Amino acid sequence: MMSFAMVTNLNLVDHNTRVEHRHASEAVAAIEDDHFQMILINLDQLRSLQIIANMAYLTDSGTTGLKLEACKRMKKRSSYIKLESDAAGVPISNLKYLKSLVLRGVGIKITDVTLHFAFGSMERLKKIHIFGAQQTTPQMRTAFHQKFPNLKGFDIEI
Repeated sequence: MMSFAMVTNLNLVDHNTRVEHRHASEAVAAIEDDHFQMILINLDQLRSLQIIANMAYLTDSGTTGLKLEACKRMKKRSSYIKLESDAAGVPISNLKYLKSLVLRGVGIKITDVTLHFAFGSMERLKKIHIFGAQQTTPQMRTAFHQKFPNLKGFDIEI
């Protein structure tokens, strides 16, 4: 099996998303939780990650490494308390060298839970653009921006 452990830049682009009249969630290729977790676990040297594809099925679980049930519980209660038994994978912050993150094509399954738990303390992160995160609240987006005041680029578009 070939290893790509030292990859530092990854751009996954479904060119069907670039057609102007199509929304990114209508793209042919789909990135789901297990695919995203494979990237977070196996490519932990990434400095730049850009995914432009259908991520309508990517959930808070895939971005945070928490069990889906735990993410749903937190969202429902608006209470962001993580239990030890909630862990199921790794969060985006596993990419400790990441400087730039672009996710275009996420859907309604990315919520405030992702903003609260996925990023930890990523000191090198300078740019983050997430497009399509309709379930994130203005309050959490503001809190996220305050947590990372040194970001040179920050957009969460709905």
